[in-house]
Amino acid sequence: MGKKIDGMVSKLSPDETTLKTDLKEVARKWNEKIQIFLALPKDEKDKIAQQLVNNSLADYNQLWLKTSAVLGIDKFKFEIVTSKTQEVGKIGFAFEHAIQNFGVYQFVVLLGCILLDFIIPIIVILVTKPNSNDGNNGRYNSSVFTTKRKSNVLIPNN
Repeated sequence: MGKKIDGMVSKLSPDETTLKTDLKEVARKWNEKIQIFLALPKDEKDKIAQQLVNNSLADYNQLWLKTSAVLGIDKFKFEIVTSKTQEVGKIGFAFEHAIQNFGVYQFVVLLGCILLDFIIPIIVILVTKPNSNDGNNGRYNSSVFTTKRKSNVLIPNN
């Protein structure tokens, strides 16, 4: 079996041989770049990571174009990959990621976001004790929304 595989690999056309060497060179180049990148301090990694991802994707897409030209487009399923590093951290990216990767659980993610955005602040308002300077010691006729609240934990009183 090994001899058959060796025979198949050694009986390549000149274009396929060139493609094989190109693939090896690009893989070696990116292995070296990633090793150098991983050895950098964190602040330098943050500065160059996005450009590194964009360059690697550009090389990936160029290799695919060469591969499809040599082997034919019907041999492999491929989509051109674009970088979304600019979008990470934005709310639209988070929802798009949730919809694509969680399927039916996207509503759970949406409810989690609503919980974090609305319900937790309301709970904080309700849990903190009112200021006792309103004359009735905060027991009667005190509204959650009109009474000044005190908290020792979240926001210091200035």
